[in-house]
Amino acid sequence: MSISWSFEEPRGVAVMRVAGYLGSNAVDRFSEGFGWVAARSTGTVLLDVSELLGWSAEGEAAVLQAAAALKERGRSLAVCGPGHLRQPASGPTRCTR
Repeated sequence: MSISWSFEEPRGVAVMRVAGYLGSNAVDRFSEGFGWVAARSTGTVLLDVSELLGWSAEGEAAVLQAAAALKERGRSLAVCGPGHLRQPASGPTRCTR
């Protein structure tokens, strides 16, 4: 299983929605998509994982790498969703619905 993603920017907020399972076979798709989103937005990127079924260690690492890449540019990543995913010890801000 892989992921699908979409992007919108309501009221100037970059929102990337990810659905499916973020496993090792989906990391490249996620990273490329996230790079596309980051290049077309400014400020914080909100990663909506409410439709994500789960993630592997590699998927979690890809999210942490995305957060680090934004931080290097003075930006941040907020991960929002239902809270069923394990929160990393360090990394992006986590919010729940």
